Amino acid sequence: MKLIILTLIISILSKVSSNDSNNFNCSDPLVKIQWSWLRGFTRQILDTPVHHFLGIPYALPPVGPLRFKPTIPLRGHHLHHKGVYNATSYQFGCIQTPEDEAKHSTIPSSENCLFINVYTPANLSLVGLPRNPKLPVLVFIHGSGFVYGSSGNPHIYGGYLAGLGNMVFVVFNYRLGALGLMSGHPTKIPGNLALWDQKAALEWVQNNIDAFGGDPKRVTLMGHSAGANFATMHLMSKETRPLFQQAMVMSGIACKRSGLDSPLLALRKTREVTRRVNCSRVTLENVPLLDEEIDCLMRVDALEIAQAQGSLESTEPNQCGGSIFLPSYGNAFLPHSTDTLAQRGDHVHGKPILVGKVPIETLAVLNVTSLTSAANQIQSYITKTTGVVQPEHLQAILKYYLNSIESDDDSKQLTGSVISAINDLCQHCPLLSFSRQWATGNPVYQYYYTYVTSGYKNDPIRAYGPLHADDTKILFGLPFEDADEYTDSDRQVSKFMINLWSHFVHKGSMEWPPVLINSFSRNKSIMYQYEIDGINNTTIDFKNIDIDPDSFICGLLP
Repeated sequence: MKLIILTLIISILSKVSSNDSNNFNCSDPLVKIQWSWLRGFTRQILDTPVHHFLGIPYALPPVGPLRFKPTIPLRGHHLHHKGVYNATSYQFGCIQTPEDEAKHSTIPSSENCLFINVYTPANLSLVGLPRNPKLPVLVFIHGSGFVYGSSGNPHIYGGYLAGLGNMVFVVFNYRLGALGLMSGHPTKIPGNLALWDQKAALEWVQNNIDAFGGDPKRVTLMGHSAGANFATMHLMSKETRPLFQQAMVMSGIACKRSGLDSPLLALRKTREVTRRVNCSRVTLENVPLLDEEIDCLMRVDALEIAQAQGSLESTEPNQCGGSIFLPSYGNAFLPHSTDTLAQRGDHVHGKPILVGKVPIETLAVLNVTSLTSAANQIQSYITKTTGVVQPEHLQAILKYYLNSIESDDDSKQLTGSVISAINDLCQHCPLLSFSRQWATGNPVYQYYYTYVTSGYKNDPIRAYGPLHADDTKILFGLPFEDADEYTDSDRQVSKFMINLWSHFVHKGSMEWPPVLINSFSRNKSIMYQYEIDGINNTTIDFKNIDIDPDSFICGLLP
């Protein structure tokens, strides 16, 4: 193993040496971390110059014999030299299909992909010296559908949050799909490798972020979509929750209904892919992989594994979108499901979270032509997702969504009702349930993003509200990057949203009330929610959120 690590260190050193150059400006920002000096570059973000340090390795490359192995953080004793590492460009994203790479990553992918990017305001510090007082840190876990994306995606560029929010912003790559989540053997393919990558990145922040002017004792963990699922698991895991002080959970949640596999299901998915790449003829689903099967998987090209992982048949009837590799419980990182841990109250107290959603997290293909058609589609989706539904429950659900619709001709309202039912069941209700449980010992601030940008005002789908990830484009400052696609009004909302998020990062609270839990009855909780629907009309709803937390559809949750 020592020879293996030495070989990997030499490969990193060769990259560092190739990046060394005498052709750099004396004004380029320099910082010193555990194993090297880093050279970045500075970009002007509106009125604030922001230092960029990109493509910094934070762990040994998970290649060769380290494939399927837990992350080995890159320490000072692994790599130390007298040169300057050129941290001025994004490095490889993690393995994904070429189609996903082109659409969601925009940078080449490789198994050697564990890199981190840091953005920090430049006007408050001297080059090479940590600023005082230190700034809060926002660490972002990118969304990925669990199988694609990278920290180099321009839709999650961190310059605007760092510059306008006066914070240090960090984003990183982690292993994706089967290579990051496959679980087939207790020690040789233990599963949840993406989560161990994320732990290594959070440890890197603790050990190095002060060099960038960040405060390691004021770290906010933020995740969107699949990243929000991961963030939920970090909140519940004793492995990582000491590494950050608060969290933002955007449009995703890890629970058995959505985004979390049982140990048995994780194993079945692994066996299915093992057969697809011709590494197994074993028909038994519940047997851990044999040594010869693991040896075969180690020899298969990484891209072939990524291409074999789509549309898995090993799913369960009570899951939303379970035909991909998901994080799993019943292991060292997460001994029990997040549902079980939350119900037990097995989580820390005093860790605030900001949690929220958009109206359309899940976009289904619909053809709603009548009340009967709407009722049939709602029933079909619920049955497919949850299994058998009691007739009296089904009637109550249909009444909840369709009772106010008087005419078969109101196609917009009918379609909107079906969209609401689908999104409530798989996204909004799980998020609401988690908010209520977490609020028993922690401040929970809820938001609901309903603003539709100017370019989408006439989009027929967005007539029902913004889609999944529309909010992150505003949050990450895309209206300032694309002047043609967005208007001044969109840029105002972008600034407004960055200010809201930076308020939480700096203070750990928001300007609206948290969820209030009645100590005698959770059903009496007051679910305050802040609606972000535009710069002038944004309001706080003091009455209730848009879906009744005690409705029958939320009661269908396991």
